[in-house]
Amino acid sequence: MDDGQWFDQISKDTKDLLQGELLVDIEIPIIKILNNSSITSIKSSAHLTTLKGMFIVLTQSCDLEESNAKTLTKVVLAQVSLISDFVKTNPKYAKKENIVPILEQKKLELFSLLAPSEFDNPHEMLIVSLFHIELVDQTTLRTLMHKNRKLTRYRLRSPYTENLSHRFGNLFSRVAIQEKDFPNNPHRQASIQAARDSNPNITK
Repeated sequence: MDDGQWFDQISKDTKDLLQGELLVDIEIPIIKILNNSSITSIKSSAHLTTLKGMFIVLTQSCDLEESNAKTLTKVVLAQVSLISDFVKTNPKYAKKENIVPILEQKKLELFSLLAPSEFDNPHEMLIVSLFHIELVDQTTLRTLMHKNRKLTRYRLRSPYTENLSHRFGNLFSRVAIQEKDFPNNPHRQASIQAARDSNPNITK
């Protein structure tokens, strides 16, 4: 019987890690390269830092199975945020009724509207930033999950998982065209600009 839920909360110590798993309040390691670094100076300009927030697993569940753990060393994670946080860096979408239809109509292709949020404000919604992805060592990620007492894990139900996978696959399998070749496409330009505005690690 459908109870209207789009996720299941699971124990933070659940062994299986699946696509569409939402990790709330986790801090992951990332390598940051200083701006304007040349190829020869990348090693000296790179430093290890951390990124804290909500992330969702994009790696296919079949690849995350224990039998593939030795060959699959990295897990793809995408940043997730509340609409209220998204509009702080994108003021033109400050009215929620404006941004939701835009996302539902997939006019911002670098973002995916996930589902209503149940974490802080039931009237908020979640946005997956398909542009802001991180590769994290699988063993490291599992260790961080196990040690993080504040971690909350949610697992998407069908068809939300399939929809997210479809959006992610479409984005990275599209035929790439330079921006100069579609100067009159406002939706694509808006999507690219929104991605840049909402990512503090991108130099504007």
